[in-house]
Amino acid sequence: MPRLDVIFAEVTEKNVEQLRLMNTRIFPVRYNDQFYKDVYKNIKLAQFALYNDTPVGAVGARVEAPEGSTTGEQTQLYIMTLGVLEPYRRCGVATQMLEYILDLVKTDAEFKELLTVVLHVQTNNDSALAFYKQHGFEITGHKENYYQKLEPSDCHILTYVIDRTAPDDGERKAGEANGYGTVAVDLAAEQATLKALRKQQMDRPPPVAMKKNPETGEMEEFHSDALKDDLPDEEAEEAAIEIPVGDDY
Repeated sequence: MPRLDVIFAEVTEKNVEQLRLMNTRIFPVRYNDQFYKDVYKNIKLAQFALYNDTPVGAVGARVEAPEGSTTGEQTQLYIMTLGVLEPYRRCGVATQMLEYILDLVKTDAEFKELLTVVLHVQTNNDSALAFYKQHGFEITGHKENYYQKLEPSDCHILTYVIDRTAPDDGERKAGEANGYGTVAVDLAAEQATLKALRKQQMDRPPPVAMKKNPETGEMEEFHSDALKDDLPDEEAEEAAIEIPVGDDY
């Protein structure tokens, strides 16, 4: 089916009942009133997916301490619900919601302390397992009798490890693509080379032209400031050196 590009809208106290209605149509379990009071505590983590201004899916998550943590530090994001109404499934909506959450925890300073993203999937839900594995989640645990009114009642625990390592520009090899449409070079070496070239240009004499002396009829050297190189000031600020490649070229 064709991809449907969605936009996101916050779940708030005013529209949370719309989320409750949507969840009853999507999920086989029912969430209590406390769930709907807590879900929009952080509106960044509770979002409707809208297509043509119509809610077609929703995601809700919360920050918490990992199960069994001895420090109580809240380093885990738990995805409570992520679902799409049946007519809009297999159109990329779930992918866009999951990518929204993963991008958020990687880029928003509010979540810089988070280490993992965790969720539960019923053991017989093969399509959901395949979906999350495709996006970097791995099965890291198993819970028996997790669902009280479902059969099977067991679930898998799936975990996504947030990768916060960023390559250091100074450590990249010259000519190595950095993933942002540019090629990184050794800035220190390049800037030293440019300074040397500038010094050579500044030190060399201005270009010499010859002009005929109208009185003597002999050719003489003619110097003109207009022929001097228009070189940048040595103290001018030096910009970063990046060579565009691919679509940026």
